[in-house]
Amino acid sequence: KLKSILINIFPKIHLFNPYMGITGLLPIIKPTLKKIHIKKFKDKKIGIDGYAWLYQILNSVAEELYLNTPTTRHLKMFENKIRHLTSNGVIPIVILDGDFLVSKEKTNLERKLRKEKYKEEVEMLIAKNNWKKAKELMKRCVSVSRKVICDLTILLKNLKIEYIIAPYEADAQLCYLESIGYIDCIMTEDSDMIPFGCKNILFKFDNSYVEHYTIECLEKAKDKFFKNYIQDICILSGCDYADSIPGIGVLTAYKYLIKGKSIENVIKLIQVKKTVPETYIENFNKAKLTFNHQVIYDPINKKRKHLKPLEQHQDFLGSLDDVEYFYEMEEQKDSLSQLIEPKRIIISRHYKPITTEEIILKDIKVTKKNSKTDDNLYSPYFTQ
Repeated sequence: KLKSILINIFPKIHLFNPYMGITGLLPIIKPTLKKIHIKKFKDKKIGIDGYAWLYQILNSVAEELYLNTPTTRHLKMFENKIRHLTSNGVIPIVILDGDFLVSKEKTNLERKLRKEKYKEEVEMLIAKNNWKKAKELMKRCVSVSRKVICDLTILLKNLKIEYIIAPYEADAQLCYLESIGYIDCIMTEDSDMIPFGCKNILFKFDNSYVEHYTIECLEKAKDKFFKNYIQDICILSGCDYADSIPGIGVLTAYKYLIKGKSIENVIKLIQVKKTVPETYIENFNKAKLTFNHQVIYDPINKKRKHLKPLEQHQDFLGSLDDVEYFYEMEEQKDSLSQLIEPKRIIISRHYKPITTEEIILKDIKVTKKNSKTDDNLYSPYFTQ
């Protein structure tokens, strides 16, 4: 039997987070979203926020994952969602989170501490034989583990679905892919995609319909100022990269920015009524840099780069050095108590299936000029 033990560099565990994105933003723009059947996106390349799907799906297998009970139900549900897209002619490209950004360190620590607290509560409920409440709370303890991602990449490869493991956040990776025309739109449940400046986003996919967001929705929801300053509004109201000032939500931030225009002036206005941390403007500016310039993967040139060009690199935006993702396994001791050497499995950071229409075997040539090729940096399967 194989037992996973070590994982280096390969993406860290991501804690289950049912509250994704900018608090209060989606309700404001919801009236402007259009409900459209997914078949309307036939022949379109849709970038899938893989973790957004997993966060939903893992709710259904929370008990199995918490109790370490073997299950593949989450993979079957993921596959089912993929098939609902492909059966309607959609071309899905799954984007997965990679490592954690320094900019998000505080947010990730808070989530980890919340998870540990929930686990303590679950154990107390189990001790009291209150399984009903314990099972419900297990949903708050679920992690997107490295093994889940390892298994998912195998599934996607077998389905011949392209995937990319981003150096850091899938949000930024999706934004970049849309900006260069690599994908036509983005499917997610995370409103963070809006302050990234994405133009076409599909929310609330129920295997048939989506709620379609376009960048014009911002102006329809409020006005042109709201559209042009949405990133500043979201940072000021609180995001993963910077805490909010207590009492400042999306609409309040919007009103302050209309009056003050610049963050410096806005802080002066807020300070009349509230206490603002001395480092707030510095944190705000770091958040803007993170939204606009964090490190992503360029699938065309096969290298890391900034989301948008930046003259001087900042370490908190991620590393530009290329790294391998690997997953180490070791076999349990056999009857003679001899330990088998660990095996290192390399995971492709970018798997792109070969989709040639015709291959002349005699010449080993692809006859269609625009055919796709296998862009794997390593092996399409895990390499041992």
